[in-house]
Amino acid sequence: MAINVKILGKSMIEAARRAASQQWGEVAPVAETQLQNLAAAAGEIDALLRMGQINDDRARELFAMQRTAVQAVMQRNSKASAIAELLIDAAAAAIGGPLGGIIGGKVTAMFKAGKDL
Repeated sequence: MAINVKILGKSMIEAARRAASQQWGEVAPVAETQLQNLAAAAGEIDALLRMGQINDDRARELFAMQRTAVQAVMQRNSKASAIAELLIDAAAAAIGGPLGGIIGGKVTAMFKAGKDL
């Protein structure tokens, strides 16, 4: 079953909201927009993966690139910069299905290690 981007976006935002706790009010405007963008990208990557147009490694790479873009935008916002990684980690954990299994801890581990694509 394909990813429902609207539902995924809501799940990612909710996960990030819980992770941000009391800081959510300050970061919500930029975080919600960027996490919706990340959910849309995840939906596109999932579709490519399901159609066999990309393999698991390429799906991880594409998601990591999208994650980097979202993180860069969030870090430009002074209120969101300190917790951008926390928000994205929480949101990424909300991705299920085959894509969620593929990107799982590997993308997060790549970022924590400072690994370049």
